Amino acid sequence: SQLTKDTPLSKQFAGEWGFWESFFVPILDDEEHSLDKLASMDALLLETYFQHRKLAVTCHRCPPSCQVLTIPQELVVRRKLEATCTDLDEWADFLNKIGNDLVLQFSCTLSGNIIKDGSECVKAVSKVEGEFEGSRLKKRDLEALRLPVTLSFECDLNVVQEFKPDTLYLQKKFEALGQAYESNLMNGFSALGRLRPDPWNPMSRLAASALSQVLARVGNIRTMMDVGCGDMSWMQYVVHEHPEVTYVGVDIVPYCLAVNFRRFPKMQFIQTDLSNSSGIEVLPQGVDLVIAKEVFNQMILPDAVEALRRVLNTRPRFLLTHIDTACDNRGWEARIGQHLEYTSYDYNKPPFSLPYPVVHIQRISETAAYVLYQVTEPNKGPSKPLVMAQDLQLPELPLDLEEYATIMDGEQTSPEAFGLVGVPGDVVKGPADDLGPKPVRAESE
Repeated sequence: SQLTKDTPLSKQFAGEWGFWESFFVPILDDEEHSLDKLASMDALLLETYFQHRKLAVTCHRCPPSCQVLTIPQELVVRRKLEATCTDLDEWADFLNKIGNDLVLQFSCTLSGNIIKDGSECVKAVSKVEGEFEGSRLKKRDLEALRLPVTLSFECDLNVVQEFKPDTLYLQKKFEALGQAYESNLMNGFSALGRLRPDPWNPMSRLAASALSQVLARVGNIRTMMDVGCGDMSWMQYVVHEHPEVTYVGVDIVPYCLAVNFRRFPKMQFIQTDLSNSSGIEVLPQGVDLVIAKEVFNQMILPDAVEALRRVLNTRPRFLLTHIDTACDNRGWEARIGQHLEYTSYDYNKPPFSLPYPVVHIQRISETAAYVLYQVTEPNKGPSKPLVMAQDLQLPELPLDLEEYATIMDGEQTSPEAFGLVGVPGDVVKGPADDLGPKPVRAESE
């Protein structure tokens, strides 16, 4: 690529770092390195200059009071739920079971949604009478409303004991995600048409950049599983550039896989709900690399924990995904039953608490980055025999990590000192423009 003084390598694009790096390879610049200086280097200096830089690698040990990929028994969240009532018998049953304080005394069913006892009705919307909430919402007002009525409820939910996905919940998730793809609502699609994906989306380019770095940096990657592959809008180009890698795509939406089978008949695809561990679909075991781009973020926390556990149970060598160090793994409780919202997660924090060595590969923002977990150490002897899906367990982390590729190729550091690569603590910035704030070069001492 041609680099000029106008190439915005150090600027943001729509708040995203690393976007321009995916277009340009910053080997030369006008100040520190030039063709004359490169020409004056001997072979040893050139090898040193172009070699991989060591990356910070750490293991975030699971807190003593927590377990890996385990939701605490005492976790209670405030659940919000909406239900629309159109049936007169259901409406009469609901009015009989709700008290004057607008708290359900007994569980009831509205349009297929089971509302548990103890749920508080906080809002009611009628197409005829309008909206009632707060001090305007009384039981006598509910009794006077004409159907259809949309009700909003809030209640305390013990996640472990009370969150039990039923067939209706799974069916709604399946339909919502399928409709999103067919209606061109998922990110990664172009507004020009349903079958014209947008591989130039910033997150797609950052994912392609991170994956390319991993394939170039980590040796002997021959098998790759892409969970949440979608329509392969950007992955198809990476796979084309690496024909030596055997690719397997996994997604919940049959529509996407039907398109993929027609466009890429020689590739393998599996249709499954990753969060449903009781499914009959079997994922390949022992792949070299698993990439998960935004797939867990489209799930609520219990589903994300189960999906990540199912993926890691297959004992991959590496897991490439992204985290946000500023999040506390909350916010999902407000959208239980909704499947088109995005929640940021940090898999180094409870209840995920992944203990595996992790390296930051590609920066996304000030607090988010693509990271690479090394889940298992390299096999020194004959490959381990495959086990039944129901017998799969999370890989254990050995005491000695010296054989891990990320440890040998990086520099170990403590979790407290571990931050995003290339993001200093105090960044001096110049005036902002349409691409974001301009970093200012540090003055030479």
